Amino acid sequence: MKRVLNLSASGLSHLTKVTQNVPFEVGEMIGAAPKSGRPKWTALAEHFLAGKLTIDDAIDLLQAVEPSVSSDDRLETLLKAAAKRGARQKDGVGEISPIDGVTIKSGSGSLTLSVRKTGSNADFAEWLDKNLTKIIKQSHAEFTAVNNKQNN
Repeated sequence: MKRVLNLSASGLSHLTKVTQNVPFEVGEMIGAAPKSGRPKWTALAEHFLAGKLTIDDAIDLLQAVEPSVSSDDRLETLLKAAAKRGARQKDGVGEISPIDGVTIKSGSGSLTLSVRKTGSNADFAEWLDKNLTKIIKQSHAEFTAVNNKQNN
C-alpha cells in the first residue's frame, strides 16, 4: 500500500492512525480540509486516542459550526476544542458517557449533564426534559434521607 501511495513507513503509519481513530462520521462532517495537511489530521486522531475528544463531543461541536465554514476551519475548530478539553481534564474534570448521546462532566466546581436532542436520543431527551425536575427532587430526597440516617 505504501508503494501505491508513494509513502514512507511512517507516512503510512500516520494515515493508518487517522483512519483507525477518527470516527468516519466526524471525518465526513469535517470534509477534505485540503490545506490542513497530514499533521493536523494525525493530531486529531491522537486527541481521540487519548480520550480528549469523544465522537459525541466532536459531532456536537461540528453541528454548532456554520455550514459556510471551510473544511480546514472545521478541522481547526475541532483541534482547538480538543486541546482545551485536554487541558481541563488535567485539572480534575472527569467525563463519562453512560449511554450514547449522554455526557456527564464532573469538575471541581460543577456537575454538568448534556443530552443530545437529535437522532436516536430525541425521544429520550424529550422525556428527560419533561421529567428531570422530578428526578432531581426525588434523588435529592433520597440523598437527604440516607445522609440524615448516617449522621444520627
